[in-house]
Amino acid sequence: MAQSFSFHKLSSFLPSFLKANQGNTEDFYSFGSVEKYNQLNGYHTIYDSYNSRTEITTTNPINYSDRITFGSTYRSVRKALPKCTFRVSNKSKGLDRKIAVFKRRIAGQNVKIEMHFFQDKLFFFNYTFSYANAVDRERLTQMLIEKYQVNTTDLLNNTIFDSNKNCILVTEGTEFCINYIQTENSFFEQLNTVRFSKYRDLSDQNDVTLDHLFASL
Repeated sequence: MAQSFSFHKLSSFLPSFLKANQGNTEDFYSFGSVEKYNQLNGYHTIYDSYNSRTEITTTNPINYSDRITFGSTYRSVRKALPKCTFRVSNKSKGLDRKIAVFKRRIAGQNVKIEMHFFQDKLFFFNYTFSYANAVDRERLTQMLIEKYQVNTTDLLNNTIFDSNKNCILVTEGTEFCINYIQTENSFFEQLNTVRFSKYRDLSDQNDVTLDHLFASL
């Protein structure tokens, strides 16, 4: 079983600038870790998740750090953060994205940080803990509750929003992930336009199929 790590050390990093002296990890993630974002389905899942949960509010602003905020350019983020492990660019339905991935070892835990950019602006980032055990996950959750001063202990059924409609979405499965999302970024509006256009096209195709069926009766 993975050993619990020191949360008093970790708490100063979430979400804040990762000190350069923490260093890079060995390559414990691969390109496949962001493969779900090659197409748009990964973002659909994020969008549906934060919209399906109960909204709770915080008076504390949700951002990465004072130096890196939603809307920061790719270049400014690369300048502020240590060298990224790898980066990928994707284009689906006219939605050009760029993802920079950083890998760090903090207080004995392997942590992956993804930075997602649309039109060269940061709109989504997350921390992924692949080896956090049940106790670690509970402590991470409690740390978020205390930092953002929310009146709940259940962050798997609630989404934290600040006054700018930026939000924190906690997800877990084989990994524990803390997602930070600029919900009013135009990316999500265009994402939904693409989705509804796809549904409309499928509906039109079904109508054509039915017309052919009725004509043959």
